[in-house]
Amino acid sequence: MVKFFQKNIEPNKKLRIAEIVILVLLILGSIISYGVGFTKINSDVGTISFVQSMEMTRDFEMEDYDGEENAMCDVTYRAEDKELVVTYTYEEYENLDARTITGYEFETSDGTKLYFDHQDVSQSQAQQKYQEIMANQTMPIFPMRVMKVITLLRRGVWSFTILSRTISSIYCTRLSIYILLNHKV
Repeated sequence: MVKFFQKNIEPNKKLRIAEIVILVLLILGSIISYGVGFTKINSDVGTISFVQSMEMTRDFEMEDYDGEENAMCDVTYRAEDKELVVTYTYEEYENLDARTITGYEFETSDGTKLYFDHQDVSQSQAQQKYQEIMANQTMPIFPMRVMKVITLLRRGVWSFTILSRTISSIYCTRLSIYILLNHKV
């Protein structure tokens, strides 16, 4: 087995070193980006302060609920570049006639804007909304992390495929020899 890998190793030493360096960089990049994302999503909201209330208009284009299989329905309200998503039960959604809502803007200690449909916001509600915003902000990094992991897995699968083919061919050869030797005519 060791001879097989020694025989199929990249003969060009510079290319082999480049492959190893790229592999290590991909692994480090994945670990760092997962760490950054995890840290941002689980960071503390800190203190929040009320900024203003505003009239927000319902965005009907974001809605697509046509049956009772949707237990919860998200309705998006907008005011310029500000966005508020309110979750209703399907029954509340069916009875919803308002085209506007009063939105309340809060600001965290790090300057992140949070929007709610009520003014008496608890710390846990603010933390949950903050985590959602941080998840949305780190989402562009996620495809890069996934791509790195898939690349690493493909490389591992390729190595595993070669290994499994070798083991399979050895097993089939031994099985064939056993059948030929033990077959009675």
